[in-house]
Amino acid sequence: RRLPRVSQYPNQALGANFSAQQPDANTPINYSSNWLELKELLFRLQLLESVANNAPYVVSMTYNGLTTASLVLIRHPVTIPVLFPVSLVASKCIADTAATAQTDFDVTKNAVSFGTIRFAAGGTPPVSATFISAAGASFVAGDILRVVGPATPDATLGDIGFGLRGTR
Repeated sequence: RRLPRVSQYPNQALGANFSAQQPDANTPINYSSNWLELKELLFRLQLLESVANNAPYVVSMTYNGLTTASLVLIRHPVTIPVLFPVSLVASKCIADTAATAQTDFDVTKNAVSFGTIRFAAGGTPPVSATFISAAGASFVAGDILRVVGPATPDATLGDIGFGLRGTR
């Protein structure tokens, strides 16, 4: 639900009192019938709405040791609407032990692939993975996010940690 823009109101005193609760404190913000104060209140409410609508949503995981065949690294039931962007921008994945060969982990929504976490062969630990996701994915409450390892695991890749970042 969008708040009305301030410009939609007539430029006059409305003759009413308005109040709102600050999200970072229990101190109320009180506004009288002054038009400039009402305009400021509406601006602050629009700002709070835009921040709330783009709040980060991070799913993190750590796995110590070497992975096994088709290991499900994470099975995360989503409880609120979340959008994971194209290329999983702002997500991060590292491993403290480098892979011998290129190794891909499948990122799925309800068991349907929408992305890949790819470790290149070699590198100096901690090695970073790259993310591949052509379209990103939109989740609703009840959808399941999974990260699944390859059917044939790498012999040396291990001690993995990641944070997949989306927005609410």
